[in-house]
Amino acid sequence: MKSKSFFALSIIAFIGLCVAASSFISNAQSTASTKLSSENYHTNNNPIQAEEDSSSIEPSVQYFDENNKPIYPYTQEELNEATKQAEARRQVFEKVKGTLINYLQAVKEKNVEGVLDLVIDERYEDVELQKKEYSLLLNKEELIAYEIDPTSTTDSSGRHSFKTILTYADGTIEQVPVDLVLSDGEWKVHIDAHSLDDDYKVIKAGDTDGSDS
Repeated sequence: MKSKSFFALSIIAFIGLCVAASSFISNAQSTASTKLSSENYHTNNNPIQAEEDSSSIEPSVQYFDENNKPIYPYTQEELNEATKQAEARRQVFEKVKGTLINYLQAVKEKNVEGVLDLVIDERYEDVELQKKEYSLLLNKEELIAYEIDPTSTTDSSGRHSFKTILTYADGTIEQVPVDLVLSDGEWKVHIDAHSLDDDYKVIKAGDTDGSDS
């Protein structure tokens, strides 16, 4: 009798253990599922509350540098202002370059008056002497072609510096730096005693046979 009772109690205890284990596993799975759902919410839906707060952020444009690295994002208002300034700089550049083209064309055409109108030459105080020497120089060193480097540099005073390639009738080819400054609202080629100190070089020497000494 005792043996049967012990056997019955063992069966009941075993069933109780099974029920408890099943309940523990179910609770553990439920807890893990809840935790996973919570993590997914924080990871996917609300990392920094961007979804809730994005409507209050002013629209901006991301800028990148020459190495494709992001730099400070400008607001639309700042972008519009930057675009406006860039357009203003472009217009100034085109006007300055246009003056240089007109100057070189006047030199090529041996138009002394046209050259004088577009230049500030600090080497001369006497305009008549300047005009006379310009006339002699334009006829002696006959410019037949010119090229302008598409880029230019600008210093803090607003001076624009270009590099030009000048070809003369005797075959001489020179790289000549040319500066332009704003004077009384007009752009002028600026020449002084140091204009050829930097960036000037003879690319090809010409044929001097038969030229004046």
